[in-house]
Amino acid sequence: MTPDLFSQIVAAAACIVILWRAEPAINRMRARSSPILLRLSFWCLAVAAIGALVEIVLSGPPPWPATVGAIGVALLLFCERRIRYLTRRPPTVRPDVQ
Repeated sequence: MTPDLFSQIVAAAACIVILWRAEPAINRMRARSSPILLRLSFWCLAVAAIGALVEIVLSGPPPWPATVGAIGVALLLFCERRIRYLTRRPPTVRPDVQ
């Protein structure tokens, strides 16, 4: 497997994951209850993933920064999106308090 083919497969898989995770999020957003920046960001992610897939099919391998960026976005869409969950420290047990 050549590096170009590997890069195409990895980037296409990341774009498919982005579409798979962003599309339901867009569908669940309501016009009045969701912030406009959040709706716009998910819409831009979906459009960019579609454009990247088309570009991969038509022209060839993407540059490596774009591939790494697509992987990063796909991984971020898999993690928990609540900031409180990401910043919370695990509970510690203090022996003197019961």
